[in-house]
Order: sequence, then structure tokens, then C-alpha cells
Amino acid sequence: MSCLRSIVFRLLVFVVSLFFVTHFTIEVVIKAEPLGLIENINLDLPPVYLRVNYGHDWVEGFYEAGHTVSITVTESDGVTTKATAKVFTGPQETFGGQTGFQSSLDDWSPRPPDIQPYDWVFAQADNGKIAKVQLGDIQGEVRFDLDNITGRIDAAWIPTPVQVECLDWGTGKPYNDRDGGATLTNGFDSYDCSWEGEWDVQPWQDIGVGYSTPDGHWVANSFRDERWMAMWTYEPPVGFLQDGVYRYHFRWEYSMPNKDSKILDPMSLEVSNIYNGEEPPVYDGYVLIQPWASEPQLAWTGSGCDSVLVVHPDQPMRFVWGWVNDFSMTYEEALSHFSSFKVQVFWEGDASGSARLVMRDLVQFTNSNARWEYRCTLTEHP
Repeated sequence: MSCLRSIVFRLLVFVVSLFFVTHFTIEVVIKAEPLGLIENINLDLPPVYLRVNYGHDWVEGFYEAGHTVSITVTESDGVTTKATAKVFTGPQETFGGQTGFQSSLDDWSPRPPDIQPYDWVFAQADNGKIAKVQLGDIQGEVRFDLDNITGRIDAAWIPTPVQVECLDWGTGKPYNDRDGGATLTNGFDSYDCSWEGEWDVQPWQDIGVGYSTPDGHWVANSFRDERWMAMWTYEPPVGFLQDGVYRYHFRWEYSMPNKDSKILDPMSLEVSNIYNGEEPPVYDGYVLIQPWASEPQLAWTGSGCDSVLVVHPDQPMRFVWGWVNDFSMTYEEALSHFSSFKVQVFWEGDASGSARLVMRDLVQFTNSNARWEYRCTLTEHP
């Protein structure tokens, strides 16, 4: 009798177990270090893949519509919270209509985070799926004169090469993105992307560089060639140069971030009351006396800034010299560099002498025409 009871009990346990296996989903609970989130692993639910661009401080991801996703950005320790956000999944215009989520400035609490290399980004959907990614240090240098970008990636925790891509974020035109190749994230291997012959990269145009992690996430940074321009000027007293041809030249030197100096080739300036049997006009504003052989003297002639061959003695004049930094700099670096300049002009003839020029505003150098456009404003025509 006891043997029969044992058989019946075992059959009952088997039937109950089979019922639970066929009617309920088994959930395995694990801790997601380092933040300590709880992840429900359910093979029936799609994974969350993160896309983080810390150059512009946004987080996004592709996911099915109809979910709330909680995002947390932490310091590199994975614990100290910088900011949190709640976003909703749905069709996204920048995804070409595909569904997902995107953070905006207003989503963050207590304020939008300044996302930095080595930070962690966590996301948890309302169905329990989570994602996490630590951000590698993507370094890059844009050379607008070479139409390329080169750099390295430091993410020592990734053991295998990552695929790098370079993205035109500066023009809004459909230039092809560039394949930066498979690169080790050891901080030494380099990537290289070039648009030579296709895209004439200009200063201040953004270029994105991103890589895909082995877990399917995407991390990116943004770069641009930040060039600055300044002009130095000196205004001699009106009438200090009378009829004659004067030779003049500029000398410049700077001490930051290193030292350099140069004496430019001499130029000629003709001052006269008569030219080709007529009296030269006195132009509105200043005539610019410049170091550039193609346009040694520049004046506002009524419809534009044009070269002039002869300057009237009563014409207000302004000696002008300009500089664009040789490589990308922040505003603070450029200000230190430009402030270390000493620019002088020397002239020969009956009124021989010299003067030191004074630096004017430090402005962005945006394209090859920027210097000319800015010079024209220095005539200060009405």
C-alpha cells in the first residue's frame, strides 16, 4: 500500500510541475552591476540598445513603441548619479519613422548632464528590460585643410576591435559617412577618415565619430576644427604722409603656446594729389594698408571693398594685419595665443617711422572668405 502511495505522489508532483512549466514564464533575476538595477531576462522581449553621443549630450535608442524608458547617467564609478530622465518610445523623425526614444534637454532632472568619457549610461524599460554602457574616450583631430579626421579610442575594458564610423554632421547634405575601420580601443591604435575630393570640410563644421560595442550599443563624440581670427590695426594721423611713394613692411612675433616671428616682404604705398591727371577720391571710412600683395590697399568704393592704387593725402588710413591660428584651439587657448602677439609696421621715406598695432576682436574663422569679409568691415564705411 505504501508503495502505491509513493507512485501516486510522484505522479502528482510531475503533473503539477508540467502545468507550471507550460503555463508560466520562468524569470531569472540577476544584479546589473555597477548600478545595482534588476534585470528580468525574458527571451520573448526585445533588448534595449543604447546610442549615446556625449559630444552633444544626448541618449537615444531603437525600441518598440508604447513603452516608458528610464535613463540614468552616472559618473565613471557607476554609482554617483549625474542626471535621470524618463522618455517614451514611438516613431522618431530622425530614425526615418522607426520607433525608439530620444532624450531632450527638458527630459533631464535635475539638469541636463555634461556626459563625459568613462561615464555610465543605464536605461530600463517598463517591461523590465535594461541596458548599460560605459563610454570610451573617443579622441579626434579634424583638419579642414586636409578634409579628414584622425584619432584614437581608449576603452580598455573592450577586449576586441570595434568598428568605427565617421559622420558628416556639419553640412546637412547627404555626404556619405566614412568607414574608420576596425580599431582596438587601447588608446594607441588609430582610425582615419578622409573626404578628400568630395567634401571641402570647413572650420567649425561638426564631424561625428562613433563605435559599436560588442553588446550592440553605440557610443559617439563630436569634433570640429576650431579656428579663430584676429586683426591688428593702427591709424596714423590724417595727412602724416604727403605726396610720395613709401615702402612699408610688417614684423610679427608671438610667445604662446611657443615662440615664432617673421618679417614680411616690403610693400609700396603711393600717396598723391594727382593720379592720371585727376585728383584721387577721398573714400568713405578708412583705406586699409595691408601686407597682402594681391590687395595692398583696400577701400570701400561705394558698392564693395576694392583695391586702390593711389591714396589721397587727406584720406584716413588704417594699417591692418591679420592671423588665423594654425591648429584647432578653444576660445581660451586662442585668446592666450593671440594676446601674446606683438605686431609692428615700419615705413620709409620722408616720414619714416614705425608703430605697434592693436588687436581687435577675436572672431571665428569659418571659411576662406571670412578674412576678406572681416577686413571689409574695418574700412568702417557708412
